[in-house]
Amino acid sequence: MKKLIVLVLLSTTLLFAKAQNYFSNDISYTGQGIVLTTIAVNTDGSFYASGYSKDQITYLKTPLLIKFDINGEIVWQKSFELISGGDIQDIKVNHDGACVVVYQSTTKLGTMKVSPTGVVIWSKSYDATGGDPYTKISLSVAANNQLFVSANLGYFSKAVLFRISDDDGPGDGDGDGNGDEDNDGDYNDDGGDIDTMVIIEDDASSGKMPSMGMALCDDDTSVIVIGKDNDDLYAFRVGLSGNTLWSKVYDDFMTSNYIRMKSITSIKDGNLLMAGMFSTAYGSPYDKGILTKMDKNGAILWSKNYTASDINITLDFEKILQTEDGNVYIVGSTQMAGSFKHLPIIVQVDENGNILKSMYLSDKNIGSVRFPTACIDVASHHNNLIFVSNYIDGAGVDQITYINKTDDIDHLTCSRANIDIRAVPLGMETIPVRPVTGINVTGLSVITTLETTKLSNVDVDMKSNCRMGSFTEAAEPNSIQTINTIEVNVYPNPTTSTLTFELNNAKNATVKIYDLKGNMVCSKDLSSMNTV
Repeated sequence: MKKLIVLVLLSTTLLFAKAQNYFSNDISYTGQGIVLTTIAVNTDGSFYASGYSKDQITYLKTPLLIKFDINGEIVWQKSFELISGGDIQDIKVNHDGACVVVYQSTTKLGTMKVSPTGVVIWSKSYDATGGDPYTKISLSVAANNQLFVSANLGYFSKAVLFRISDDDGPGDGDGDGNGDEDNDGDYNDDGGDIDTMVIIEDDASSGKMPSMGMALCDDDTSVIVIGKDNDDLYAFRVGLSGNTLWSKVYDDFMTSNYIRMKSITSIKDGNLLMAGMFSTAYGSPYDKGILTKMDKNGAILWSKNYTASDINITLDFEKILQTEDGNVYIVGSTQMAGSFKHLPIIVQVDENGNILKSMYLSDKNIGSVRFPTACIDVASHHNNLIFVSNYIDGAGVDQITYINKTDDIDHLTCSRANIDIRAVPLGMETIPVRPVTGINVTGLSVITTLETTKLSNVDVDMKSNCRMGSFTEAAEPNSIQTINTIEVNVYPNPTTSTLTFELNNAKNATVKIYDLKGNMVCSKDLSSMNTV
């Protein structure tokens, strides 16, 4: 009897399936211009985008909120009849999947919570008794769903930070030992109630005007705020009761530059990254991007400014974020000298701010600019990026919103092109610092009003802008790999005649048979062999 040792070597094709589609879509509204300026992503990959429509005849604005599924398809779309002539300034998704909104209208600032199905849960407005308008409003959400709204009151005369309830029931969020968290007498923290108010009037600035930029909820006990004190960067950290943990103005006591930070994010190494605009000369337009790394005690670790190799192009950094794989991205826009046209860009940097890639998001001019902010935003879901920007149609009439999603700069569509951007060390870590001396929790009277908010269905149009669907390139590392289990049965073994192979879930497999001396006696492809 001749015995055979059977060694089955299988080379099989692995099947890759993308976790979700990638898309480039246009959002339009017949008879209306549409501008979506903010985006927020849910944990399941669905997302909200907000902004406004604008009647092409009357030029009246109507705030909009649209929910999309993970593939970019519209789930529902609503307009806010409450906010006549105003617009939504910022949105975030809290931890129950609802969308929280901060809006502006004439002299009022307001917040509301909208359920995942598009129903208003609560709505409040806040009217300062002085009648000054709120400007430059942003929103942040803590892990326990408390809201932090930062804004400027009046035309940069002072800045204010509100800690606002998300209807979380009885508690002691202000840490005063009283179960009546918002001190309104009902021992319940009602949605939209102001729990803490922090005012900043930097009385050591000698005429400078503090302007709040953005608040970041670092944890459930404190919040970090950044802004500008005329031409200097400031940052401070406060507890839930408004107590100042630290405050700093990064001030060289010179009027040689402007810094306006517009975005801040926590990164995986435990520090903070801030991005914004920079100007090398007092009173001159912002012309460079800036990126600064700071620890959570306010110490600057490094800072760099960024310029385009073309001296006629200026940069504006709008948003910074880090994806789960550790990649850091900045989105912003460019502006050509003598033009009001902005083009959206994305820049990928390493942990030291060095540029890895830089590219235009699309070849479409951003059609609406709210000085000094171009209408562009980005959010992430795992390692995917979702962008929103706006442009004017080919006829030069309608404003259209452009939304696209990708997992890498190299996968952007729509006639993208590289832009050469260079980084230069700024040396902010050597600038002297002084404390912010005008932080307090008193001195501002605000009337809180319960609002009855009515949402109306609208009918915006969506079409594929470039291409829609999964990429055809090889699967990327963050793809879901579907690897079928290969089942092999060989019988009888040993044998003197027929040897039968049963292989399930295998494709393009090769079978090789060796005798006792190690000599290969047979080699065949699966496609040409059932039995040997």
